[in-house]
Amino acid sequence: MKKIVRRLASAIRNFLHRQRQMLRRRALSANISHTFCLLEPRRVLSVSADLVSGVLTVNFTDNIGSTEAALLQDGVNFFLDENGSRTLDGTEESGTIASLQEVRVNGLAGVGSFIWEGAFGSSLQSIQAQNLSSITIDATASLTGSATLSAASSIALNGAFTAASITASATGVDGDIQVSNALQTSSGNLTLSAADSILFGASGSATASGAGNISITANTDGANGNGLDEIRMTNTTTIQVGTGTISLNAERAFGGDITLGTLAANTNTGTAINIAATGSIIDGTTLDTIANLSATNGRIELTAGNGGIGAADDVDINALRLGFNTTGAIGLTDLAGGINVDTTSTAGDGGFLLANSPLTISANITVGASTVFTAGNSAVIGDNILINNNAVIELTGTAADASLTFNAGDDIVFDTGSIVATEVGRSHTVFLNADAEGAADLDRGSITNAAAAVISVSSSRLEIVANDGVGDSVGDAGTFANVALRTNVSTLVATNSTRGNILIQETNGLIIAGTGVRTLAGNGNINIDVDAGALTVNSVVTAHGSGTVTLNADAGAIAIA
Repeated sequence: MKKIVRRLASAIRNFLHRQRQMLRRRALSANISHTFCLLEPRRVLSVSADLVSGVLTVNFTDNIGSTEAALLQDGVNFFLDENGSRTLDGTEESGTIASLQEVRVNGLAGVGSFIWEGAFGSSLQSIQAQNLSSITIDATASLTGSATLSAASSIALNGAFTAASITASATGVDGDIQVSNALQTSSGNLTLSAADSILFGASGSATASGAGNISITANTDGANGNGLDEIRMTNTTTIQVGTGTISLNAERAFGGDITLGTLAANTNTGTAINIAATGSIIDGTTLDTIANLSATNGRIELTAGNGGIGAADDVDINALRLGFNTTGAIGLTDLAGGINVDTTSTAGDGGFLLANSPLTISANITVGASTVFTAGNSAVIGDNILINNNAVIELTGTAADASLTFNAGDDIVFDTGSIVATEVGRSHTVFLNADAEGAADLDRGSITNAAAAVISVSSSRLEIVANDGVGDSVGDAGTFANVALRTNVSTLVATNSTRGNILIQETNGLIIAGTGVRTLAGNGNINIDVDAGALTVNSVVTAHGSGTVTLNADAGAIAIA
């Protein structure tokens, strides 16, 4: 009996000891601070949470492994799931959704995964989640303050949410950001950056209201990640700002391509859209009737590597001003209103630039292969190519003989601008074609320059097709009548089909070849004056009707074959 009593007394003492320990633990957690510990061999992985005055603070406290915390809701209340059960356990933080004001999640050296799910309405002010391994946001919310997100491995933005400003950074060498829903800032900037890639899903979009800017940068570390270090949008992706700007960048050492959806920055009057890629700039849309890039009051700046800009499928734009630089080819189509290339531009592999109308070139352009410049056709007068502001379009650094072609719906005008295609060892050709659209707008197209003292075209060969005169005009607005087209070419072929004269002032020796020099209607005159060297006539020189032909070689012979 004594042994039984002693055993019973010992059991009671042990029970009371355990109860005291439990009460101490409860007392320590009475300030609403809880910790969940996941035990693994030789390490402890833990996440702790505090809820004080509407501010939920979550800390990952182990730097060896990783664990997960999920901010969830059941329609009325939120809770922080610390153990992966996806249900509210007795020791986990919780409260009404309306009472939650701020969320602060702190990882440790890239440890920890944070998940946010559910509809959180508009009562939440801000969220800050940083130094984590991964972040997944499936929640919908409208934050009155900022959203700041930072993770080493990945950030998945799957829920539609709005904040005053949004900043998301995937910092690890393989760090990616996936945008699968609508992101919007109410007043501030929207900034996405990833060491590897930023990918938009079919429903992914980004909008910055007011004066907010959008900045999207891939390959921030310049290292070669396990992805393509690219920015990729889909056919349905939209990116737009109010009065702000849009910047896309993937041009560091291992930067890849930028594939475009639809981008709009139509209020900003400066450089509204700036895109730079180490690889290519690609049209990712299926329709050519909607502009990939729209900056109707500003400038678009495009920079790309060997892959070019719209080289495989043209990039459609709608802007006032344009600049481009690529070691590859360009394929750029302006859909409305015409465009002005007003900043120094290059295209190593040539390509084409098509303006709806007109096309103005007021800054130097250098190309390394055949290139076509077009002022498109329309039913109204003014589909002109204007080269002004002492701009020089130069063909140089080519691998073979090449050409520069200028097609104008109406007139081609040199107003102190020029074309140069005189590369040593090459025989380049310049084609000037005025009035590509015909007589529908009653402007048949001339080719004129402002001053005969300025050489407008320098090339091995120059071929001209016009209707309203060459070096002359019948009064079309913005053209110059009776000012001979100043050239420095070896070979000339020229035809004027409707009215007006052909007036050429050649600097050095000249050979007339091909179909010759002709006016085909309107009794147009032909006047060719060579300042130095011989004038060799190997093809016909014919003036229509009562038109006259005048050939002068001021310091050389005239040879007629």
